[in-house]
Amino acid sequence: MTLKRVTTGTVWTLAAILLLVRPACAQLNDKVPEEMQNIEIVEHLDENIPLDLQFRDENGNSVTLGEYFNEDRPVLLNLVYLNCPMLCTLVVNGTFDALQEAQMPDEQFNMITVSFVDGETPDMARAKMDNYIARYGLPAGAAEWHILTGADESILPLCRAVGFGFEYVEERNEYSHQAALFVLTPDGRMARYLYGVMFEPGTLKYSLIEASEGRFGTTVDKVFLYCFHYDAAAGSYSAQAWNIARVFLTLCALVFLFFLSGYWLAEKIKRKPRNHGPVEGTS
Repeated sequence: MTLKRVTTGTVWTLAAILLLVRPACAQLNDKVPEEMQNIEIVEHLDENIPLDLQFRDENGNSVTLGEYFNEDRPVLLNLVYLNCPMLCTLVVNGTFDALQEAQMPDEQFNMITVSFVDGETPDMARAKMDNYIARYGLPAGAAEWHILTGADESILPLCRAVGFGFEYVEERNEYSHQAALFVLTPDGRMARYLYGVMFEPGTLKYSLIEASEGRFGTTVDKVFLYCFHYDAAAGSYSAQAWNIARVFLTLCALVFLFFLSGYWLAEKIKRKPRNHGPVEGTS
């Protein structure tokens, strides 16, 4: 009886706490800074980005995005600002670290880092690139890496196409934005969004292989992609049970046929009549 009274009292106490806390939580949600409401990333999977947008590369050359897309290689895209005090640097560092650990095949993708701030210059891009090359070398597996700067007429359409939001915070003289890495197909379609500042090397590698539409990757890699699919909620590849079962059954069938063929061959040799030649002493 005492236990029942204690349990009932506990339930009523928790209910009262929830009734008091709920309005406070709602009030906190209403006070989310305005700049935080415009920085979400909206995924535009399988949609094309505009490849005719004009930028300048780290050497000051006028280029279009389309110059980094071709029939052979997927593209890894970072959207950053070069004066970022922390987050953008962490994203690029995480990209380089993951590529080194993933042991990507040489020259299998292109990588472009684009500043989303009008007014940043090729000289700033060159200094940033030189710093990274001195520390890491070129991104492992990349055929090309370029840092692009431009004006809002090119920056904003690219950000809209990717679904990347950012907001200038005047009191801090900084930009608020989320951390992500974007994987695109060789013809410029959005293939994968990888979130955070540290990227699982296997996930990054298989995202690029998948975006390449089979143009590179070993047989083992392709079997892996057949047996696993990308789980957007988990941000990694998870098993597809039916495909794994099909691969397993196929391997079992091949092993069975191998041993059955060996058995048939042994039986055929055993039944083959032997030619002993003439018996000695006969004419």
